[in-house]
Amino acid sequence: MKQIGGYHMGLEAAVCIAESLQIDIGEPTEFNKQHMEWPINDWLSDHGMLHVKAAFLEWPRGEGRRPGMFFLTKSRQVPYAQPVDDLAEEPNDVKVKDWLKQNGAGDVEWLSLLDCYNITLLGAEPKRTGTKFKQYATEEEFAKAMGLHLPDGL
Repeated sequence: MKQIGGYHMGLEAAVCIAESLQIDIGEPTEFNKQHMEWPINDWLSDHGMLHVKAAFLEWPRGEGRRPGMFFLTKSRQVPYAQPVDDLAEEPNDVKVKDWLKQNGAGDVEWLSLLDCYNITLLGAEPKRTGTKFKQYATEEEFAKAMGLHLPDGL
């Protein structure tokens, strides 16, 4: 099991970062916002920032969680199901936080957590995927096709 540390922010802050870095995340749909980790990781990989990896993460766990983007800055192997100390925010992490803020992140939160989200399943470095999506239906059309009902106001 891996323990990971990094910075969490809301999706709108991550959109600001993408815009600042001129990263094309596609149309401003909820799906694209929740999957913008792919083009952000493409950018990080292309620019040699292999010490930072982006991942969609709803936080905090349980009630009150909100969708956001997590920028992983460190990881370590830990014994499975054993209590471990939190990863501390260190100077190299703070450099990433400063870079995120310079590019429009606003408020970011340092997190240290067990990687039960499989963020590091394929490694802790960003990988270029080149993945792009095009939306051919609205959220309402998709929900109707899937037999789902969206709450009013969405």
